[in-house]
Amino acid sequence: MKLAKWYLNLDTNRKTLFWIAAVGIAGFLLQTPLFFFRSADGYPGGAYALGWLLGSVISVISFYTMILMSNALLSSSTKGYTMGLSLGSAFLRILLYGAALVVSAICTFRAEWFSGFNAFNFYTTFGAMLPFPFVTLFFYFHEGRKATVVSSLPKTENTKVEEASQIKEEKGESSEIILSEDEKQ
Repeated sequence: MKLAKWYLNLDTNRKTLFWIAAVGIAGFLLQTPLFFFRSADGYPGGAYALGWLLGSVISVISFYTMILMSNALLSSSTKGYTMGLSLGSAFLRILLYGAALVVSAICTFRAEWFSGFNAFNFYTTFGAMLPFPFVTLFFYFHEGRKATVVSSLPKTENTKVEEASQIKEEKGESSEIILSEDEKQ
């Protein structure tokens, strides 16, 4: 019950971060039995699970840096600082993705460059990075739909009066407004 209350009190960013981490952990746990297998040419099955874990950790770190950057941009008033922060954060994410993919590619295709170290699989590392944009799009699309539904609710009498008085003031007329019977309903 406490976990449900905790989850419901999360904002959209934290819910998205939670689900990116949950998909990463679930994918890793589903692939843990592969640690007990090797392919015919000696490639370890655990490399698939570790590749997934590497890609998931990079996705979580990447989204967390996006949260930190957006919070800093909203709280900062210095234009140069915010531009540098956003560029630095974007560059950091590209470096993280690139480093993870290069390391996993070397482990998969050229393990001899790392003295036979083949702990990460390139394909599962890349695959673990894919849920990040889909989870993000889902939650923000869902939040956008909720905002659309709320804004399309019928207007109350007070909002009609406020809108009418604003229109009258713009035209320079008296702000006293008399609503017809249809508008009162």
